[in-house]
Amino acid sequence: MTLFDTLNGALMTHASAWAFDNPAARRTTLLITGRSGGVALVIGAVTLAQWAGDHFPAAALPALRHVDLFPVGFGLTGLAAALFVGAQYWARREAPDAAR
Repeated sequence: MTLFDTLNGALMTHASAWAFDNPAARRTTLLITGRSGGVALVIGAVTLAQWAGDHFPAAALPALRHVDLFPVGFGLTGLAAALFVGAQYWARREAPDAAR
C-alpha cells in the first residue's frame, strides 16, 4: 500500500504542476483532489468500523469487519492514472496548441 500511495503522490504532484502551467486543467486537478478526499473518507470510515468491531462487537457492521484494504490501493492508483490520462487526452482535444 505504501508503494501505491507513493505512486499516487507522484501522480498528484505531476497533475498539480500540469494544472499550474495550464489553467484550463484546474478542473481536472479538482476532480482528482476530490477523488482523493472521498477515498480518504471511505478508507477512514472502514478502518474506524473495523476498529469498533474489534473493541465493541455490538457496535460494528459485520460486513465491514473483514474488508481487506490492500487491493484498494491498486484500484485507487489505477483510477488516478486513468483520470489523469483521460484529462490529458481531453485537454489536448479541446485545445491542441495550448495543452502541449
